Amino acid sequence: MTKREKEILIGRWQTPQGQQFAKQVIRALRRNRRLSKLGFLSQHEGRWDLRGITLPSWTEQSQLSVGGHLVSLGTGKMRFSKVMLNDVDLSYSNIDDSFWDKCHWENVIADSIQAKDFGAWLSTFQNVSFCKSDLTHASMGGAWGLSYNTFSAVNFSYSKLRHSVHQYEVYRNCDFSYADLKGVDFAGARFSDCKFAGVMDEVIFRLHSLTAPLPLFPWQKKIDVRQFANPMDNIDFSEAIFKYISLEGVDITNCQLPNDDSILVIRNQHAVFLKVREVIANEWTGEAQRIFLGILQDIYLTDRTSKQPIEIINKDYYREYVPEVGGQFVELLERITGEVNT
Repeated sequence: MTKREKEILIGRWQTPQGQQFAKQVIRALRRNRRLSKLGFLSQHEGRWDLRGITLPSWTEQSQLSVGGHLVSLGTGKMRFSKVMLNDVDLSYSNIDDSFWDKCHWENVIADSIQAKDFGAWLSTFQNVSFCKSDLTHASMGGAWGLSYNTFSAVNFSYSKLRHSVHQYEVYRNCDFSYADLKGVDFAGARFSDCKFAGVMDEVIFRLHSLTAPLPLFPWQKKIDVRQFANPMDNIDFSEAIFKYISLEGVDITNCQLPNDDSILVIRNQHAVFLKVREVIANEWTGEAQRIFLGILQDIYLTDRTSKQPIEIINKDYYREYVPEVGGQFVELLERITGEVNT
């Protein structure tokens, strides 16, 4: 689609008539009424055409001085509760700051949308595309007690997910190919039959979330996050580039790994790192010994990783991180990995 065509889609909602139509659409959505009843909407490729629409977001109305600090007062997030959003095309729309509680999205195209600070709680997304969308700072976890978000057959390819927030939501058959995941901590998000491709830098997968929502009432028990384990089942990493990923207790035995000479797959990793630590403690000296004993203790020999079957490291990462001795550390890892797994 050309830039001009996108401008036309967005501009149609900004005319006086378009603004009135947008208000009616938003009112219908919030009241969970069928869009077909509005009478003025057309369809695009079998979905209700909301392309280019903008949802109202937080707007500062005034400022109040409290204790020497300025506090902004204004309208809050656009909240949707128990909405069934089916057969809709939201491409090129702006839903920044919107809040979706106990909602269900199905057969929705939301490509190239602005969804910064988007939040979903206790909601389900099925057959949805967020391709090339900006989900920066989005709250994807949305858990409360034993309930959580579920994403099934959702396309996140080429999307921006930096600073997104996760808990123990479920992703089934989702595509994260070439998404911007720089620095994303997926916490205890649970993955099965998903695909990752492109550069993965400072991405963290965990067996369990480190946190859980606090109980609403004092007599309610705190949620034990250990009951929500990340299976990491049948994940396709074959086209991924592991610049730096962290596996906090996750078992990737049943995953397709990239055929890349720059990564080292360490099986029986706990035994390998114990042996590596022994060699460094006994045979290395000085700053190199201090640095790598610290790395082993803080990253690879923790309680969370003790039962983890496989670890993956990018050999170039350590060669660049400590140029003087990084290569020596990699060679030691390769040698001990071979000895332990022979």
